[in-house]
Amino acid sequence: MRLRIGAALAFLLLVPACRGASQSLPGAPAVLQLSSPAFADGAGIPVQFTCDGADVSPPLQWTGGSGVGTFALLVVDSDADDFVHWAVYDIPPSPSGSISSGALPTGAQEGVNSFGHAGYGGPCPPHGDSAHHYVFRLFELQPSGAPLPPGESASQVLDLVRKRALSQGTLIATYARA
Repeated sequence: MRLRIGAALAFLLLVPACRGASQSLPGAPAVLQLSSPAFADGAGIPVQFTCDGADVSPPLQWTGGSGVGTFALLVVDSDADDFVHWAVYDIPPSPSGSISSGALPTGAQEGVNSFGHAGYGGPCPPHGDSAHHYVFRLFELQPSGAPLPPGESASQVLDLVRKRALSQGTLIATYARA
């Protein structure tokens, strides 16, 4: 429970208000273009990427990086107290990049999510709730300091982002269960 509360409080500083609003981190302009070949920004996330399907991470791609710093990715349900579904860090630097469905780039690490395990946990809102908003935020980080060890907590990844974010990009998807 402490992990979830700590991550939620920290993420309030990072996540847009939801429903398409955009709020940038100070000093981290929104210059990355984050997208997915599986769904459009603001659209529903396909079932295969949720707890009702295969529960595998969706493919993502980005452009606009400087190529000097590693990247971190955070996926949060902004309608459920900023529940962290995925925290990825040490994604190798490049001006453009991608993450394949169900896989990570070589060298990338996954942090512990709000489900209590390292890795991806797909959207899984309560049955009957209105659509929840899943905010995918990619950050390019300043190249400094030692990398985080594997399996860090979401709050440690959030601290890293707050201290070293150079730029960011956002992608929002929705999901509701009948």
